[in-house]
Amino acid sequence: MRHVQGDDPEAFAALYDRHCARAYRVARSVCGDAGRAEDAVQEGFLSQAAVITLAFLGELTHTEIAAQLALPEGTVKGRMRLGLKKLRMQMDGDGEVELKQAS
Repeated sequence: MRHVQGDDPEAFAALYDRHCARAYRVARSVCGDAGRAEDAVQEGFLSQAAVITLAFLGELTHTEIAAQLALPEGTVKGRMRLGLKKLRMQMDGDGEVELKQAS
């Protein structure tokens, strides 16, 4: 997890590979189309990653992230909550990943 936070492309790819099949199954059941499901998974995964990266590594506020990504602030907050929940669920063993957001 620390490698993903450290902007390690291989660690990010491994995290994506680990979860993309399950995300694709959900997206496919919602979209009903393989191509749209693939696009949704990639966009959703990258958007959550972007929001978390901008908040914790870029030290941006929700408002600043919303402006930078051209998203409503509520969407940013939702992606942040969901992304952090998924990170917590997927942490290995000790759960010792410190994430601090700038106030």
